[in-house]
Amino acid sequence: MARLVTDEELNLHKTKNARAKRLTLQIMGEQVELVVRPPSRAEYIQYKALVNSDKPEENAGARYQLLVFCSMSPDPKTSDLSQLVDQYPALPDSIWPTLGKLAGITNEITLGE
Repeated sequence: MARLVTDEELNLHKTKNARAKRLTLQIMGEQVELVVRPPSRAEYIQYKALVNSDKPEENAGARYQLLVFCSMSPDPKTSDLSQLVDQYPALPDSIWPTLGKLAGITNEITLGE
């Protein structure tokens, strides 16, 4: 089932967070779109705590939790995001590189003199 974000929906989210972005994925021939925003510093710290936890179940859910923090559409407060991840369980892993970039992860670093 395709999930598309209208320009109107994207613009509405941009009024709430100017850095909101439309994410478009092709999954098994279906187009899936989400609206995401960068995580806050506190959210990123929580994510890193899950990644570095001694509990494997927390490690496994870290990327999903970051997706919950960043997702604006589907709204993580409803079951829509959960249903999307139930349909595509690897979705958090697929979009992790993009969420990382939104959080500021980069390899483009220049060291001056």
